Amino acid sequence: MDQLKCMRIFFEVARRGSFYAAAQHFSISPASVTKHVAALEKSMNVRLLNRTTKKVSLTAVGRQLLDGGVPLIDRFDELRSSMSETSKELAGTIRVGVPPTFGSRRFLPVITEFHRQYPDIHISMSFSTSRYASQPGTDALDVNIVIVPYMKDSSQLAIPLGRATQALVASVDYLRRCPPLRTLEDLAHCNCLINTLKSPTNSWRFNHDNAEVAIKVHGSLSSDMGDVLKEAAIMGQGISMHPYYMIIEEIERGLLRVVLPDYIPIPLQVYAVYPARDHIPLRVRKFLEFLSQWGKEPKRWSQDYFLS
Repeated sequence: MDQLKCMRIFFEVARRGSFYAAAQHFSISPASVTKHVAALEKSMNVRLLNRTTKKVSLTAVGRQLLDGGVPLIDRFDELRSSMSETSKELAGTIRVGVPPTFGSRRFLPVITEFHRQYPDIHISMSFSTSRYASQPGTDALDVNIVIVPYMKDSSQLAIPLGRATQALVASVDYLRRCPPLRTLEDLAHCNCLINTLKSPTNSWRFNHDNAEVAIKVHGSLSSDMGDVLKEAAIMGQGISMHPYYMIIEEIERGLLRVVLPDYIPIPLQVYAVYPARDHIPLRVRKFLEFLSQWGKEPKRWSQDYFLS
């Protein structure tokens, strides 16, 4: 069996944490994915994955193969491309991780523009709620878009793409029913919809009068998906906090209204993160250069657009 193909399939299983998801990626059956991974394990006489009915995880040897194998495959792909008749054309796949809403609303147009310049490069987008590049499964990505208050120290390199200003919002219907909102303390009497990734301790942080302030909030709904909380806010369930890239259109259409505008939620930063490797494929370098240039352009969701 083609060992390179077996390795590519193994990398996808490791990255996605699922035989089924890897099968969908390659348009083959889950049984075929299992067969290729088993063949790779047999050829190396090792166990690469721990399998249970609920999840798939890497063994220590599997982690070693993932860390060392991905750059080797990238080098092979670039060498093969350079030796082909179309060596002057950039081709191949770039694996990109991106948060769901940012990916579909703000990042997809960037990919579209990149394809106009490099039509032979394939972008494989993976959506994740993970906020940090160091989470399991991100190792096999070429580029990971993360949206965080600040970058943690890591072995990753990062390109800043913009500042994601945030706001508290609620529907007009909910604001009619809730007590008047004048200060942060008034939130104690409101139903607050909490993002468990951004606010794991139920604390919302703000800039106010050149100082940082925080308040504990509570409510009837929490989720690790911002879209769920946004839709709940539109339905009149309570007050939620979102970056403007997620809510600009809803504010303009009158579905949501900014509340407590004098209290500015701590902004998030958008980064393109990539592994610190000695060898980065040319197609990935071109993509990073493209993102770096895009990051310098003004963006409506990256400014205090609605706060002026």
